[in-house]
Amino acid sequence: MRVEARLVEKIFGETAKQGSFRSEVRAWRQLFSKKYINRTFIGIVMMFFQQWSGINALLYYGPTLMHEIGLQGDSITLLVSGGIGIVQFLAVLPTIIFIDRLGRKPLLRWGSVTMSVAHLTISLLVRQFESDWPSHVVGAWTAVACVYIFTAAYGMSYGPIGWILPSEVFPQSVRSKGVSLATASNWFNNFLIGLVTPVMMEFSPSLTFVTFALACFMGYFWSTYVVPETANVSLEEIDAVFGSSAGQEDAELKREIERELGLRDLITELADGPSSSFEA
Repeated sequence: MRVEARLVEKIFGETAKQGSFRSEVRAWRQLFSKKYINRTFIGIVMMFFQQWSGINALLYYGPTLMHEIGLQGDSITLLVSGGIGIVQFLAVLPTIIFIDRLGRKPLLRWGSVTMSVAHLTISLLVRQFESDWPSHVVGAWTAVACVYIFTAAYGMSYGPIGWILPSEVFPQSVRSKGVSLATASNWFNNFLIGLVTPVMMEFSPSLTFVTFALACFMGYFWSTYVVPETANVSLEEIDAVFGSSAGQEDAELKREIERELGLRDLITELADGPSSSFEA
């Protein structure tokens, strides 16, 4: 039996059967208990802000957006909307390498501010020039540049951290379910974005960008005052942030289970083996 499964069994009682309906319900309910609710909130809201930053609205409706800001022709709109994916990919690469050195909170805060400013700039340009884009080509391409700036900021902040942070705040016994719930939040908000963006764009393209700007602005305060820094942080330190001992309890249970399964002795033997052979 896997150590994670034994952890769940230990937490919910020796007689609980892993995978049974009762134990599964109890495991899911744990996420909303006082012990884990703050961590669950972090995972769910992380994905809310990731989606309402507006990234998928740009990916899904890139050609429509380019048409709204005055760019005509299929080749131009496909080039610009395809460039969104390329810029995001290029921005993610250095972040993956340096994310532990830079930290989660600084990247989220910087990304929130940059994305909000980019959205507001696009909104102002659309409101000012949407009635006569052909006479304001510079304004149109400035809006496109802001789309690229937004995409780069997203790729260096909410893009990768949205998937990293939920897995870091949950202890091992509930990590799989906690991350699953965060992923469900991601897809639910993704669905909402796909549903409301065409309506918002038809009603007011400028207001659409203001909405995303406000979401990014709210994300700044959330990442500043709510999100804990999890880069290079131990389970004990994360427990201290949340005022809980869940991670330490999991670690103790894990060591106990490893002793029961003989894994501790096996690790010791493997560690001592080479030196013993050398001495012989």
